[in-house]
Amino acid sequence: MSAEGENAGSSTIERIYDLVDMLEDDGKELENEPDKSVDVFFYQGIFDSVHFMDDIGLTDRLGLSDSDLNKFYGVTGRIKTNVLRQLTTRLQSLLREAEGMFRRHIDLPPTTREDPSSSADPSDDNTVQVTAMGWVRNDRSGNAVLIADLTELLNDAVTRAKSTNLSPDRAAFTEFQRRALIDLLETALEMLKAPLVEKGLLKRLGEAAGEGAANSVKKGTEVGLGLALKRIADLLQGIMPN
Repeated sequence: MSAEGENAGSSTIERIYDLVDMLEDDGKELENEPDKSVDVFFYQGIFDSVHFMDDIGLTDRLGLSDSDLNKFYGVTGRIKTNVLRQLTTRLQSLLREAEGMFRRHIDLPPTTREDPSSSADPSDDNTVQVTAMGWVRNDRSGNAVLIADLTELLNDAVTRAKSTNLSPDRAAFTEFQRRALIDLLETALEMLKAPLVEKGLLKRLGEAAGEGAANSVKKGTEVGLGLALKRIADLLQGIMPN
């Protein structure tokens, strides 16, 4: 990863640490609070952590109702302390998960580039194109559980990639990269149903998933998608033919 990416990842981890400390303080206060309603911004650590989850695309895992979530967005309204106690626990878990994801990618090895003899610019968006490398048998019976897990992750990644509402300057991918990634994920989904798989596509999917996870770390956004892509890259190690 570039120095810029490392600095962004380190800065995000420091922010996570600050939020974890604030949540710990909020949690201690909530332990002694009776069940009542308080202003949504009353506990700063919880409030800031919810907005951080929105920044990295993980609000769908908070377990909040739309009504309560909208109170955080609107910085208005009251929320029950028993809801906040449960939310604090979930936030602490998600922050640790996000920290692990960022930490794993701060020291990523250089990503695979095109052949130096090629006239294409290695930093150009066109590097997400797929190169065919032949077909191999898809052991759907022996890899049934692995394929099921991979299919679930691919569906999750496609949904997240399509549903972002971030502005271009905050998004982890350019529009071209996003379209190419979605095409690649959807093609892989269909291919996993077939008796044969294209080795080159699996290889490229693994590279694109790793690069996509690194992009989300560098930008500090769309971490939900980044986590799904990281898991896809990991699972592909078990199905990738030698």
